Amino acid sequence: LEEESKQAQEQFQEISSRWSQISKMNDPLNIHNECEAQRQRCTELLKQKNNMIKVLKEDLEKCDEKYREDMENQNEDVNLLISRIEHQMKLLRKAYWYNLDLLQHAIHVEFKEFLEAKQKLWNRLFTKRNKLEQKTVEEKIETRKLYDEQLHELRLSYENEFRQKKIEYENQIQKLELELEQLKPNCLQLKLAFEYNFTLVQKRVEENMYNHSQQKRRNNKLNDLVMVLRQKAKQTREKSERDVKKLKDEIAKLNSKTLKIENISKQLYQ
Repeated sequence: LEEESKQAQEQFQEISSRWSQISKMNDPLNIHNECEAQRQRCTELLKQKNNMIKVLKEDLEKCDEKYREDMENQNEDVNLLISRIEHQMKLLRKAYWYNLDLLQHAIHVEFKEFLEAKQKLWNRLFTKRNKLEQKTVEEKIETRKLYDEQLHELRLSYENEFRQKKIEYENQIQKLELELEQLKPNCLQLKLAFEYNFTLVQKRVEENMYNHSQQKRRNNKLNDLVMVLRQKAKQTREKSERDVKKLKDEIAKLNSKTLKIENISKQLYQ
């Protein structure tokens, strides 16, 4: 194909180059002859191309036929492979179910043995627990009896102690009542003395209040007098300041007049 393509390309280039030569010719006969020769060359080139196309079509048909045959063979091989795979799958499925049955049977046996072992262990633990509970109950009963005895002894002890304390407190109450009876006359005397002293203190408070009010009146009068004196002092100070200012102004005026007179006298003497 490459050789044929190369030859066809050379022929095409030769035909193309001939056209430039023909265009330079002036003789119509030569031009006609050359055109006929060119047409002959083109016809031969087309014939070669058609032959090549025919050969390629035949090769293509052969390839298609071979492809169909290969596809049929491949389909047969695939179908054979699928049938073999299905057969293998059936065998594997049977083996799987067989092994699964064996595994389930083994699990069932092991589970049964496990349950029996755990049941025996549970029975032993339950028996042990019952014994411990019975022992604990007996110990609690003994402890309860001991506590009841100790509680009874404590109750008796507390009752005896309560009786003793009651007798002791009753004796103390009697003593305190006697002391209270003895203190009542003293309390009465103290009450009378307190009332007398309270009366005296109340009178003194009233006298102090009266004296305080008198003193307050005197203080108010003195404060009023002080205010009046302060007002007078303020007025006197203000008047003195005005007088001093007035005198200063008069002195300034006199000084000014004196200076003027001195100036006039100096001018006269000159």
